[in-house]
Amino acid sequence: VPTPLAGSEPLIAPQAGLVAYRRRPGDRVSEGDVVADILDPETGRSTPVVAPTGGLLYARSGSRFAYSGKRLGKVAGTTIRRTGKLLSP
Repeated sequence: VPTPLAGSEPLIAPQAGLVAYRRRPGDRVSEGDVVADILDPETGRSTPVVAPTGGLLYARSGSRFAYSGKRLGKVAGTTIRRTGKLLSP
């Protein structure tokens, strides 16, 4: 089912660390589902990365290392949440 470009939401790393994905591209997620965990190698603490919207997980970073603010993937949702320039690198 097609979704609007404005309904695509990025998954953003809340902190630096190692990425452990729980979901694969092509999986359906609900808003608030845990898609990945960021593991801090110094403390062993795990921080969840949750889906900002419900929809299809269609992209995921190939790197298993994250820095704070890094895009880890994208979810194609049906609710329009973004405006302005929607195509970005």
